[in-house]
Amino acid sequence: MKSSFFFPFQVAAFCLLLFSCSTSHKNVERVHLKHIMVSEDLFTSFPGTLLVDKKFIVMQDPFASEGMVKLYDKETGKLVVQTAQSGRGPTEFVTIDVHNVLDGVLFVSDMNGAKNAIARLDDIPIVEQPFTFSRSDINGMNKLQLIAPNTYLIMDYYNPKPFIVQNEAGEIIQEPFGKWLIDGAYDRQQGSFAYCAVKKAFVYAPFDFAYITMYQHSEKGFEQIWENMLEKPNYRLTDERIIWDSNQKSGFSGVAFLKDYIACLRSELLLNEVSGRDISTLPRTIYLFDYKGNLVKIIDLEHPTLRIAGDSESNTIYVINVPGEYCIVKYEL
Repeated sequence: MKSSFFFPFQVAAFCLLLFSCSTSHKNVERVHLKHIMVSEDLFTSFPGTLLVDKKFIVMQDPFASEGMVKLYDKETGKLVVQTAQSGRGPTEFVTIDVHNVLDGVLFVSDMNGAKNAIARLDDIPIVEQPFTFSRSDINGMNKLQLIAPNTYLIMDYYNPKPFIVQNEAGEIIQEPFGKWLIDGAYDRQQGSFAYCAVKKAFVYAPFDFAYITMYQHSEKGFEQIWENMLEKPNYRLTDERIIWDSNQKSGFSGVAFLKDYIACLRSELLLNEVSGRDISTLPRTIYLFDYKGNLVKIIDLEHPTLRIAGDSESNTIYVINVPGEYCIVKYEL
């Protein structure tokens, strides 16, 4: 079955592919920006996904028993409302996963509860139970993005071709497409994954090596239009496991679409120097790519940074950083 959102995908279709490979960033401008405080003291044990829409900043609070989704006023930074409860009831979440906002609709799922849920952001402050639930047979460990009503873009960590589009009924809209950078060990190439409705495009950037690619939608479906490998990955494969060399640098831990850039959060430490929730090893740089895939600027941040978000209508970057307590700040480019 096909959806009206897509035309049939032609596997042999030609797409423009821009590929660049560089082992040095010495010629890229580095700048230092001062942050603007948005919301201090988030009162969370560990903040999850951060999203930005026209009116609200959405923060996932994955370990909260109540208020697993928190909405902050974008202008004042004040906590407006918190919703979503932990539990096994029909309107509760075992393990919530916050994915994206599309046309004012927040899309979340339950990683262990086999269900998806949507809620209008404007309704959340005024409706006691704002979510509409539906059953999901999608592997809860895969990454999802809502790209049209009842239509999902999926990054499947267990498929030789990483991306697929399907609808609520499980019907395939676009057959599996794309490629992993390293053959085999598909589930070892997890990364940042985000869709932008304005550009009708999505990006994927691995956590463990400095690579980013963008796919854009056309009448033929999603096609890769560019990729950029900043540094060649150093590894060996053992029993379909990636063993990184001791000199392997970190990749990108978050991505955000801005008006003129794609912002990528990066720790410039080696992989073996990054240690769990050790604040001192959190990223302190943002790499800015233009929409042709070129790295155009590197921003040095004032504090260790955990999350990143943007709204694709401005060049304002919202982040969760850790000068002491977790807080939301923004940077104006």
